[in-house]
Amino acid sequence: MLPVMAVGGPCIAGEAAQRDTSVIVAGHDPIQLAAALRILRAPFYHVRSSSDLAGVEICAAFKNFYTLAVGAPMGLLERANKAPNDALMHNLASSLFSQSLAEMAILVEAMGGRTETVWGLAGSGDLYVTCQAGRNGRMGRWLGRGLPYSVAKREHMSSDTVEGAQLALDLGQALEKMMAQDVLPGHRLPLTTAIIDAICHDVRLDLSFDRYHRC
Repeated sequence: MLPVMAVGGPCIAGEAAQRDTSVIVAGHDPIQLAAALRILRAPFYHVRSSSDLAGVEICAAFKNFYTLAVGAPMGLLERANKAPNDALMHNLASSLFSQSLAEMAILVEAMGGRTETVWGLAGSGDLYVTCQAGRNGRMGRWLGRGLPYSVAKREHMSSDTVEGAQLALDLGQALEKMMAQDVLPGHRLPLTTAIIDAICHDVRLDLSFDRYHRC
């Protein structure tokens, strides 16, 4: 039987074809993992190994989910206009980025992965590059402008697959149940809850600083 492996980390396709890229290859079989690294490694494709298959896979999925929130300050800025001193909303976006990693670490640990994976390429690295551009960030912008998810999807992104929103729709109910049963610490997952509420229950995305500082 072939071993299961996963590749994670910041790997935008266009850049992978032209520029240096670093990724994580994860698997449980060290011999097969070493063989995969020998095959995949190239001067422009820098490969690191990890035995944390669960952690890498969870980060790869949830980075799209949390990008919805990190992309929202751009929409908030458009709605509020610039401040008199031309201040933007990088502080809020950075706070949401940090909160995303903290909550991703909780999910990874609860699902059998290792939290250190979140702070490396598969977590922070992939979340960073995903927040720079793409469908999840664009949806976050519309949510930040105050649109319900259903309206934003129907009127602005009807033909786009928004992976983070689809993940929320697929897993939101299960995550809510896990929090209700204390399998997951709901009081430590306010951003996760806010994203689920926005996508699954069509309420406005709550990005209040106070909501996160109570964690």
